[in-house]
Amino acid sequence: MNNYTRVLLATTRLQLLRLAKAWVGRLIDLLMPSAVAFIPVILSQAVAGAEAGFNFDRYAQTPQLAGFLLIGGGTFLLITRALWGFGHWLRQEMQTGTLESLYLTPASMAVILAGVALAFIIYSAVIFCGAMVVGALLFQVVFQTNQLLLAFAFLLVGLPPLYGLTLFYGALVLRLKETDAFIQIAQWISSVLVGVYFPVSLLPLALRIVSWLFPPTWLTHGLRSALLGVPYLSNNWVIDLAC
Repeated sequence: MNNYTRVLLATTRLQLLRLAKAWVGRLIDLLMPSAVAFIPVILSQAVAGAEAGFNFDRYAQTPQLAGFLLIGGGTFLLITRALWGFGHWLRQEMQTGTLESLYLTPASMAVILAGVALAFIIYSAVIFCGAMVVGALLFQVVFQTNQLLLAFAFLLVGLPPLYGLTLFYGALVLRLKETDAFIQIAQWISSVLVGVYFPVSLLPLALRIVSWLFPPTWLTHGLRSALLGVPYLSNNWVIDLAC
């Protein structure tokens, strides 16, 4: 095992230990997708009544409103935690004065950043799976169990590009010394682009094109297609997975 691999694994392990200590935050993460889905589900039943599922099925091509929103909430969790986690890690290192020390270590800064990103990828994958189990129990959602491996493939392929975007966000944090404002703007823009509450096919053409260029859109739709039977964006799971 070379030095770069040792630094990568040590950084990943340290960051995972930090995440594991904040158990209250981890509990909130498990419940966040269900919280995102709860209000729209209740409103749809209160306003549309028995026709809510039928009307939703016409546009989303699945009658499982709760499952559709639950997966959207899970993606919202992934995006939010990627931005908050990576951004606040950088900001904390800056405030404690240890960021400059990291630049002086023999290890490459790129390897350290990769280790932190890998820790958040592992954490995000585990917490997403747990959140889907919790949400499925709460809303009695029936996922397609024969497509679980494909859904997991979408998750593993979709997370690295998401954390690639966080590196760009991290550069903004270093430059502007700000985290909260950018996160709040980014997470709500992301919720529209990925279609947390609605199919992206309902967006105007210009926004739809931007949505297709946004990697988490393909992750969200791929998970919905694998777990709920929603048609793929390209009508082919291989193309969707590659995008």
